Amino acid sequence: MVRPLVPRRLDRWVNHARSRFGNHLISKKQAFPKMLKAIRGNGIVALMADLSSRKQSVAVDYFGRRARTSPAAALLAARCRAPIIAAFTTRNPDGSFSINIPPPVTVQRSGNLKDDLKRNTQRITDIVEKAVREYPEQYLWMQKRWKEYYPHLYPGYRPRFTPFED
Repeated sequence: MVRPLVPRRLDRWVNHARSRFGNHLISKKQAFPKMLKAIRGNGIVALMADLSSRKQSVAVDYFGRRARTSPAAALLAARCRAPIIAAFTTRNPDGSFSINIPPPVTVQRSGNLKDDLKRNTQRITDIVEKAVREYPEQYLWMQKRWKEYYPHLYPGYRPRFTPFED
């Protein structure tokens, strides 16, 4: 799933790199039905699990602080009864790359979708946090990860809406 980048020339270059080995890109707008279809057709959907959405997100603990994170991976896995497979690329000292794949995450179900999404999204976030702790120098984060709960961490930041109550 992708969203357009600005400038358009950069968007074209990045999308070419993403799709040159046969990957199909799904635009962020109206993506959920297309992602469901891809998974149900034995495809793979790749998501950045450490992103949040203003409209649809759940509160998780990330590095000991509350943060908002998209539950999309947990929801897709629950709806399709599919495992979540995390993958992390790291640069080796010789300049080559390795792909690290921890054991798959099987979605836990209690019958309460809201609680399940929160619990499973936290489990995914814990895997991301563990990978970042292992290779902190290789983690690039350009968004205000904790802005909803800790706006004071970002001088000059003004919230667009009232922080969530969880």
